[in-house]
Formats: sequence, C-alpha cells, structure tokens
Amino acid sequence: MSLPSHVTRRGFNKSLVTALAAASALGVPALFPAPARAQDAAAAAARFAELGVKVRNQPVTVETLGDVQSLSFGSAIAPQITDADIGLFRFLPRLGYVALDSTRGITPEGLAQLADVPELWRLSLRTSEMTDAHMAVVSGLSRVRGLDLTMNPGVTDAAMPGLAAMPALTQLTLDATGVTDVGMAALEGNRSLQILSFARTGVTDAAFAALGTIRTLQVLGFNDTRVNGSGFEHLGGLTGLQEMGMMNTAVDNVAVWYLTRVPSLKRLFLWNTRIGDDALVSLGQLPALEVVYLDRTAITDAGLASLSGLTALRTLWLNGTAVSDAGMAHLAGLPLTSIQIGQTQVGDAGLLMLAAIPTLTSINCSRSLVTAEGVAAAMDVPGRNATLRISN
Repeated sequence: MSLPSHVTRRGFNKSLVTALAAASALGVPALFPAPARAQDAAAAAARFAELGVKVRNQPVTVETLGDVQSLSFGSAIAPQITDADIGLFRFLPRLGYVALDSTRGITPEGLAQLADVPELWRLSLRTSEMTDAHMAVVSGLSRVRGLDLTMNPGVTDAAMPGLAAMPALTQLTLDATGVTDVGMAALEGNRSLQILSFARTGVTDAAFAALGTIRTLQVLGFNDTRVNGSGFEHLGGLTGLQEMGMMNTAVDNVAVWYLTRVPSLKRLFLWNTRIGDDALVSLGQLPALEVVYLDRTAITDAGLASLSGLTALRTLWLNGTAVSDAGMAHLAGLPLTSIQIGQTQVGDAGLLMLAAIPTLTSINCSRSLVTAEGVAAAMDVPGRNATLRISN
C-alpha cells in the first residue's frame, strides 16, 4: 500500500494512522485501503511501520493504538475525511478530543458515529459546512463539554434549543454562525455554560437579558458584533464572570459603568470601542482586574489616573491612543508585567518611568516617540527587572 501522491509522510496525521491501523484489521472502510487480507491490528500496525509512519517518533504498534487521545487533521487531509473515516474513531478507547475543522461533505449520519466514542469530551467543527441538521445529531452527544462551531453560517437559531440542552456543555463557540438574538434566548437559565462566544454574529444587546441568567458564566465574548453595551444592565447577577471580549463594538462609557456591578471581572478587552476617560473611572472600581486592552479608544493621560489603584493589574495595552509621558506617571506604582504603548505620544521620559517598575518584563513601544537612545537609557535604569525586554 502506498500513500496518495498529495500526502507526504512528513505531513501525514499520525493519530489518524493509528485509527486506520486498528480499523483495517476489522474490515472497516477507511480513507486509505487496508493491508491485503490483514487478520488483526498487529498486522495492520506492522504494515504502517513498513511505510515509515510513526507515532511519537516510534513505529506504530498495537500498544500505541490505545494511547491516542486526540485527533486533528492538516489542511491537506481534512477535505478527504469521510463519514466512513469517522466510523474508525470508535476503535480508539481513549479518544477525547476530535477536530474535524475544514472537512467537507460530512453528513449528519457520519457525525452520529461519534456517539460510539465513549470518552469524547471536546469537538471542534470549525469551517466544516455544518447545518442545523448536523446540530440535531451533535446535541445528542451527552458527554461533550466543549463545542466549537466557528465559521458555520448554516448553524442557525433552529439549532440552539438542542445545543442549550446538552447536559455537560461548558464551552460553546458560535463565532460567525447564523445565530441571532432569537437563538440566544434558548440559553436562558442554562446551568452549565462557563465560556460563551458569539463574535461576528447578528446578536445584539437584546440577547443579554437571557445571558444574564446563566449564573455559571465565566467568559463572555462578542467581538465584532452590533452590541453597544446597553444590555450590560442584566449582568449584575453573574458573580463568577471573569472575562469579557468586546473588541470592535459600539460599547461606550455607560456600558462600562454597568460593569461596576460585576466585581469579579479580571480581563476586559475593549480594543476599538467608543469609551473614553469616564470608562476608566468605572474600571478603577473593579479591583480584580488583571488584563485590560484599551487600544484605539479615546482615553487620555487624565483617565489613566483612575487606574492607579488597581493593584492586581498585570497587562495593559494602550496602542493607538493619545496617551503621553504624563500618563505613564500614573502607572508607575502598578505591578505591571506587560505594557504596550505603540503608536502613542509616549517618548523617552515615559519609557524611563515604565522601565523602573520592578515587575515589568515586556514593553512594546513600536511607532511611538521612543528613540533608540531612550531604549538604551531604559535598560540602564536602576532597579529594573533583569528580564525586561523592550520592543521598539
């Protein structure tokens, strides 16, 4: 048996090989022909070893078939995967993670075979032509905890009641699907979801009344949507919410004020939103904040003063804002480990203030007013972190 001409051994998915080896002995149809009249898995494994295919840099053996815990496929292999190939997965007793990203032509009947994979807990179907009919099958996978449906516009509101009812589901990614506010309503009162993302969808603030009832939520992402934050008034009861991603939205100062009711927040991604200094006053009331992205917003030096009391803040991005050296003085007492000030008015004086922060290990000041001489001086600042790296 030889590999198809478009597949090199170097690019061949080794985990798939182990699945095919096991199935060959059982006469199950596969992407590649089984060794002629193979009688058992040992014969199939031996044949693959002859071809130079390896698992963990060792020849395939019967013993390694049971070690496969995850399957994913490169861009050359993925479009070739068929329903029959999915049927092979059941021969891998420890298989927990399956990525069928960029596959083509997989049917609902093909996906139904995943029910025979007893340890399956995570499933990725990114850009794989999924539809509501496929989701009717997926929603029956009762052990699945993580599901990624990114770039499947054929998944619509009709699929949401079934997905919402999956008993073990803790992570759901709906980015660039056809889901709208109507579908999100199906999540009302959900008791398992911890991570939810619906970036690049038609979802608006109207969905937040339902989202505010998911008490288990820890991470909420809706970058590149029409959300403006008026729905944030419903989030006050989410006592475990730690992260919100809202980049490239119309979220404004009032929206951020609503977030003062969620003191558990640790990470806020506000890149390219409509906030200004008033929003920073609100952020200053969130003591658990560790990571904040404020790139390309209307904040100023005066607003940075409101962040001076955030003793947990470690990462701060200010790229593309109007901040200058004066604003860096407000940050000097923070325990920052990483800061980005690219495309700002910060110059050598501001860089020196930042370099003196003993915890700081990374500064990105590209396309700012910082000079090469300023970088050299910053590296000589007494008390600077010995591992500090400055990118200019």
